[in-house]
Amino acid sequence: MLMTLSGLDRKSQVFLSRLMALMPGLWIDTPAVFVLSTGRTGTETLTRLLDLHDSVDAYHEPHPQLLVERKKARLEVYANPEKYQRIFCHSRSTLVLKSKVRGKLYAETSARLTFFSPVISSLMPNAKFVYMHRHPGDVVRSGMRRRWYVNHPADYARIEPGPQEEAHRHWHSWGAFEKICWYWDAYNRFALNFMDSMPDNRIFVMPSEMLYQGKGVEALFEFMGLDKPDDQKIEDVLRHRYNKQTKSSFPKFDDWDSEMKQTLYMLAGDTMRRLGYPVM
Repeated sequence: MLMTLSGLDRKSQVFLSRLMALMPGLWIDTPAVFVLSTGRTGTETLTRLLDLHDSVDAYHEPHPQLLVERKKARLEVYANPEKYQRIFCHSRSTLVLKSKVRGKLYAETSARLTFFSPVISSLMPNAKFVYMHRHPGDVVRSGMRRRWYVNHPADYARIEPGPQEEAHRHWHSWGAFEKICWYWDAYNRFALNFMDSMPDNRIFVMPSEMLYQGKGVEALFEFMGLDKPDDQKIEDVLRHRYNKQTKSSFPKFDDWDSEMKQTLYMLAGDTMRRLGYPVM
């Protein structure tokens, strides 16, 4: 039977409340960086870059991965922040405490915490956020090649529209292509709205194209209050494409037909414009 942190019993909730009261400095004082993204944006590469610095404990997808919880959080986090604060604390207290004891910055690049960002930002006032985004054509292509929303093992935890959303009416008639276009829009729209609510000194925007070109790396470490690691080590990391898709085929965005592009623009055009991606 699948156990999720959202199903904490009353005894566990009381324990967590006491733990937070006993160790307020764990959340208030520990420096941390979290990444918002759709996934498939270079987050593993970013993890390896951050891991070059001796003052950083960098994690890509630590356990528990909060698969089911992130799906629910997109719809519920603003309405029920206490619930998702408890889930976050329960799932990350050991790792954050480890970083605090070691005197290191805790960094997590998992896209699965994107929808937890509102509660993380209030719980950890010293936490900063890096927003990584990638052209939707690339993300959709990657998702299609990985067969997202087509009997993929993780589809049970992949986000879906809630009953109040327009996309909910069309969901069961859509194919994987439309669903992944919507997925890109939902993640990025949430991230953009969150970023708009944050002060500039707590947010950093890193398009994946800029990361792969090695641009902005020095500015990123400066944003984190750290010196940039050795240039050669950075080049060695950027030379590789981690978690690269090697199987299955799907055309690149430039090779999509007009119907495919118009479908993307219809489902994600407003968010594309906010990010500066051209919409024809």
